[in-house]
Amino acid sequence: MDGVVLAPSDDVMTLACPPSMTDTQELVVPKSIPIILLDFLCSLMVDT
Repeated sequence: MDGVVLAPSDDVMTLACPPSMTDTQELVVPKSIPIILLDFLCSLMVDT
């Protein structure tokens, strides 16, 4: 094991990028769903 050097930055970069991307996607989807539902419900109320 002497002389073996692993670069810690490789692991940090790999683990840091996907969670930030998934967090962004999780925040965007719930905000858009209520808007779509409200539009749908309003259109139903106007038609009746």
